[in-house]
Amino acid sequence: MKKEEFLVQIQKILNLFDELEKEINIADEMCNKLPELKSDVDKLLSDYYHIIEDEELDSKGYEKIGELIHKERKKRRDIIWLDALTKVYLNHKNQLIISPKSNRSMFSNTIQKTLNGLDTSYNYRILSEEDVKDIVNFKEEPKRKTKYDIDKIQQMLNDGYTMIKIAEEFGTNQPNISRLCKKYGLKKAKKW
Repeated sequence: MKKEEFLVQIQKILNLFDELEKEINIADEMCNKLPELKSDVDKLLSDYYHIIEDEELDSKGYEKIGELIHKERKKRRDIIWLDALTKVYLNHKNQLIISPKSNRSMFSNTIQKTLNGLDTSYNYRILSEEDVKDIVNFKEEPKRKTKYDIDKIQQMLNDGYTMIKIAEEFGTNQPNISRLCKKYGLKKAKKW
């Protein structure tokens, strides 16, 4: 081994550390933006709720405000998912940097556990199932139609696609695909 070869190898290692630091800074910046995003959505929802309280709305007004609230609640749910994942990232970040090989599987397992925990359905605290059915005019159907091709999702899962790749294919987000998989009993692809 020559001195020059060794110095080239050291420079490669330093470049990798520089690249790693850059990626960590990007991830940290994403984590830091979440509280502000959640706050903005919460403020907007509060404004919508006050419109309902303060204004006399006709049926079109209630329909429009309902759609707006629904849209913002979906955004908020996605932010909550991201928040849970960023907490895992922040709790394991230093361990990954210090000893990436030995901590990688623990980090991956914790991410997967977090995703599985987020995949649960909401349990209404006060409303019964009958109350919810009355509100949404629920009609018993053997299977609800969906704009997503369930057979194609299953095929993509069988082919080893990740939930994120499947979501990109259908122009949606990963939580929506996870909910569809749960709803229709589709086998989930491994995330990592």
